[in-house]
Amino acid sequence: MKQKTGKLIRELEGRRGRADLERLRKVLHQKGDPHRQIPCVHVAGTNGKGSTTNYIRSMMQEAGYRVGTFTSPSMEHHFDRIRINDEPLEEDFFLRAMREFDTWKQMGMTMFEIDFLIAAAYFYEKQVDLAVYEVGLGGEKDSTNVIAPLVCVITNIGKDHMELLGDTLEEIAAAKAGIIKRDTPLITAEDKPACLAVFAEACQKKQAPFTQIASISEPRITKEGVSFRYRQKRWQLGSRALYQCKNAACAIDVILTLREKGFLISEEQMEKGLRKAFWLGRYEILREEPLFLLDGAHNVDGIQALLHSLPKHLNLHIICSPLQDKETDQMLSLLKTLGEEVVVVHFDTPRAIHEEQIQSLPGVVWGGDYQEVIRQAWFGNAPTIVTGSLYFIADVRNYLKTLGVKMR
Repeated sequence: MKQKTGKLIRELEGRRGRADLERLRKVLHQKGDPHRQIPCVHVAGTNGKGSTTNYIRSMMQEAGYRVGTFTSPSMEHHFDRIRINDEPLEEDFFLRAMREFDTWKQMGMTMFEIDFLIAAAYFYEKQVDLAVYEVGLGGEKDSTNVIAPLVCVITNIGKDHMELLGDTLEEIAAAKAGIIKRDTPLITAEDKPACLAVFAEACQKKQAPFTQIASISEPRITKEGVSFRYRQKRWQLGSRALYQCKNAACAIDVILTLREKGFLISEEQMEKGLRKAFWLGRYEILREEPLFLLDGAHNVDGIQALLHSLPKHLNLHIICSPLQDKETDQMLSLLKTLGEEVVVVHFDTPRAIHEEQIQSLPGVVWGGDYQEVIRQAWFGNAPTIVTGSLYFIADVRNYLKTLGVKMR
């Protein structure tokens, strides 16, 4: 990688703050509105956005389409937020785009706004057939909410980012319902009546068709992955996580909607795409014996979904680094049901949890810096799960590579 690239990425990643959609629209318009030139899908929700995006991409790619995806956070490198057919952003394009960085900086643009600008321009230049944009935070005020999608998705609603999105599930649902566009179908896997009522009202105002995913039944977990029945058919995933069934069902319904809009994709191509799809840090098994598993569950709903998928007979060694602005006590209490104790560790982020936050929790111990704890676990004999946030999992994956661990 060019030295200049690393410096620009560090500068870019330091640009935090809230999006200004009018400012973003103005810059996009100066660029010819690239975000309006490519058919797209918009994916919001508390959990499962990245996985749903990836299932859509994989099925469309299996049908021969070129698909751009915009996701966060990065798992290996900043460039993997912007991908075409699962290949990260080209460095040369990034450098070309960042020639205007000083101008964007003077305008006060945030990292996420600039990333979105680069993604939209990249997908347009490369003439992808479809772009799938994952919401970064909330929906209504997110940088991605300048697009005009063919279909919108809200995977689910949970209590997360409450300081920004609201104190109740209904308020959070309303913030995420801000992505709903006039006459544009909405698909959701949410099942809580209060949230569904918020979506139904928003869709009625926008005259947007509203679909809740159909019933999922007969889930089965094998070493090949989880399979389930959905819309009179059995589907096979490459993941063993039960929570991926709902994400895959959302993606299936998106593909069925896109077929109605002229995209050509067969059921066989959908099946192959679902089996091949893999998403870093989501129920990622690095070793079978003894088990070593990474999962980016970052809130109470995510931890509950993770527990539902894990083997029941194992006394697991649990390593966790939740972010301090989450419902930490509840997350750790849930994780304690898996083993004798939970080891909480620190990694390098301003939002990292501190030792004093866990001192009163029984069965929870402070492990200090994560690297030595991870090293001992990898070379140990105990079945291990590492969780807490995708940001933490990204750091763990990169550290494990320095130990010689092979990654997909």
